[in-house]
Amino acid sequence: MAPVLPAETKRQESYFTWLRTIYTGFFASNTRLTWIDYARAVSIMVVVYGHTATGVAKAVGGVAPAILYVPQLYNHRMAVFFLVSGMFIQSSIAKRGYKGFVWNRFATLLYPYFLWGALQLTTQILLSGQTNTKRDWTYYLYLFYNPHEVDQFWYLYALVSVAVMFALTFHFLRIRGLWQVALGLVMRYFAPMVQDYSAPYYLMYFYVFTAVGYVLTDEMLKRDLLGRINAKAWTLALLPVFVASQWYWHTTGRDNVNNMVYLAITLGGVAMSILVCYLLSRWGAARWMRFIGYHSLYIYLVHIFIVSGLRIVATKVLHFYQPIPLIIIGIVLGLTLPILFYHLALRFGAWWLFSCDKSEMDAYKRPKPVPQPAAAIS
Repeated sequence: MAPVLPAETKRQESYFTWLRTIYTGFFASNTRLTWIDYARAVSIMVVVYGHTATGVAKAVGGVAPAILYVPQLYNHRMAVFFLVSGMFIQSSIAKRGYKGFVWNRFATLLYPYFLWGALQLTTQILLSGQTNTKRDWTYYLYLFYNPHEVDQFWYLYALVSVAVMFALTFHFLRIRGLWQVALGLVMRYFAPMVQDYSAPYYLMYFYVFTAVGYVLTDEMLKRDLLGRINAKAWTLALLPVFVASQWYWHTTGRDNVNNMVYLAITLGGVAMSILVCYLLSRWGAARWMRFIGYHSLYIYLVHIFIVSGLRIVATKVLHFYQPIPLIIIGIVLGLTLPILFYHLALRFGAWWLFSCDKSEMDAYKRPKPVPQPAAAIS
């Protein structure tokens, strides 16, 4: 075996240190509301789980229905993202102004939607014989007006459309406070009428969650509502209602539940999720989830490439067809490798993979290592 040169060893140690400080530095300098990162983590973990399990089931079969059903138990996962974004939308508009806010959403959400959506479509077309989904060049047009046909990337399109519509009604029409929730309820009520047109449908369907998040901003962020209440008692009190509503949804069937009733069920699920995530943050449990939650957007963008690539290599090259190991490995790599890819991209100047505006990515700073107590230093 060839000897490792000193320069190479130093380089390897440098990269190892850099990777370690990305994680430790996050906790050293983090001033974020930790329960929000927990909430995002739970949602993105369920998303990755669902996409991985479904892909493996289509490719190799042998996946128990119960495993595929698990993501449905968290049927409010996308609503959490919209509600949390609503908590920060007013401050973002105030900070950037209407034009700056819209540009920020375009640069950091709509641009990645088009870029990564096109990359995924291109991959599906070129590897049509290997992937589970068959696509042709006409699907590129769907990026502009029918995001539902671009698989998981519909979420980014919906997030941008909701944010821009909120900014427009807030800034120009001066719709404030509970009137925003009223507008969201009206949109939600009429959403089924445009269900065949995914662009307006997603806007009307999810707007109410951003409006609710906006209304809760002062109580949740400024007055620390979760810190003032007995979160554990409220969680236990809400649990029977949550279980009963979820049981009703699952036994009745999503397509048979009234649209507005489903909204109430979803809001109850979001409330339960927030309470549980707040308790996790207060107890400091599973701190790694905060790191996952912070990177949820980048995981969302990249994870399909990871889990699909793993599945193709495992089945087509290695001829490995065991579904459970494929699902477990896919989830782990689907959550971790996108984070590594994101930081490597920024380190080597590929910021354009995640934004078309370099200044939006300049906020990235290499984290500093966590200072160790003197007694712990050997």
